Amino acid sequence: MEFKNPMFAVEYYRQAISSGQGCVSLLVIVLEVLLSCSASLPRQVQEEILEEFKYNLSNFSIERELIRLNVEIAIDLIYHLSNSKKQAAKTVKSWSSELLDLHPV
Repeated sequence: MEFKNPMFAVEYYRQAISSGQGCVSLLVIVLEVLLSCSASLPRQVQEEILEEFKYNLSNFSIERELIRLNVEIAIDLIYHLSNSKKQAAKTVKSWSSELLDLHPV
């Protein structure tokens, strides 16, 4: 499926997260859209939202219902932004290890 304006989803998500007023069930749908169109976003936007997702995850500043999709999108973006699958896998492993070390279970 191709989206005519995927930036609308990016901006909506950013606004909802920063204001704290987003409906979780709607944000899940918005994140599903972002997951399916992340490859078509401009590279700069991919880099920006990757950092935003990583920040939100490392600070536990998002609703728990959104964590899975934030992780999936972050991983997807890492693969899109990396020079090779091997480098992407290494980056994902390093980042996920750091994330788990932040808050031991």
